[in-house]
Amino acid sequence: MLCFAAGLMAKPMLVTLPFIFLLLDYWPLKRGSHQFRRLVIEKLPFFLLTAVLSVVTYAAQRNAGAVAALESVHYSIDSRTRCSPTIDICRKLFWPADLAIFYPISKTYSSWQIGAALALLIAISIAVYSSSGRRPWLGVGWFWFLGMLVPVIGLVQVGIQ
Repeated sequence: MLCFAAGLMAKPMLVTLPFIFLLLDYWPLKRGSHQFRRLVIEKLPFFLLTAVLSVVTYAAQRNAGAVAALESVHYSIDSRTRCSPTIDICRKLFWPADLAIFYPISKTYSSWQIGAALALLIAISIAVYSSSGRRPWLGVGWFWFLGMLVPVIGLVQVGIQ
């Protein structure tokens, strides 16, 4: 727990680790879905520490003036930019161009691009879920990938993100 706390303080993106632990329980550990409640209870300290440090991090960022006020984020622009990281990451997976350390949100996508990207993500998720009985590693990998995107899609806009 001490190492996890240090990791959260060093890289807040580690908030997804308790969920990753649950995926690893499914495969390769094969601890079974009939024990799901016990597995969640087992990881409850990780979830609690994640929640506490998330609140502390948010409060510190807000007090420093780094969190964008909800009123300043226009919904229509915001909903389009929420898909930007997912679309960009999927695109860079197949065509790794325009790589940089910092990616400011500078472009918005048209409605058809967002719809196509969401349709593709949903289709892949359905295909992966339907084949998870025969290929459990595929589901774990795909949902690990999607889960790790959650901290970077800008649900809370911090700084010039």
